[in-house]
Amino acid sequence: SHSMEECDALCSCMAIMVNGVFQCFGTPQHLKSKFGRGCTITATAPNNAAATALLREAFPSGSVLDAHAKTITFKIEDDNVALPKLFETMERAKTDGVVEEYSISQTTLEQVFIRFARDQTEVEAREEQYNTRS
Repeated sequence: SHSMEECDALCSCMAIMVNGVFQCFGTPQHLKSKFGRGCTITATAPNNAAATALLREAFPSGSVLDAHAKTITFKIEDDNVALPKLFETMERAKTDGVVEEYSISQTTLEQVFIRFARDQTEVEAREEQYNTRS
């Protein structure tokens, strides 16, 4: 299937292939745990600038994926960030009125697949560059 959301809901085991090359095999949760990076925070804030500043200060390795109206999406790709710290920071921000509500989500299968595809594309580009120099 080309729908990772469908695979996550329906499959007990799955394989990911990129450009016809087998990349990995396992349960959806195993693949997300092993190949996923970090998590995503989505927050509703009365002031996006204040929420962004707080998130960047608390998680310097993170980056803003999207910010519009009152919603901000922040990606943390650091696997060493502890969940208690994430929740503590966001609950403190909620208590202080910096954010109104938030959600923290695990890397999706779609993001895992895109990472494999991006890595494959980078390898092919390096190989092509090497071959044109020879």
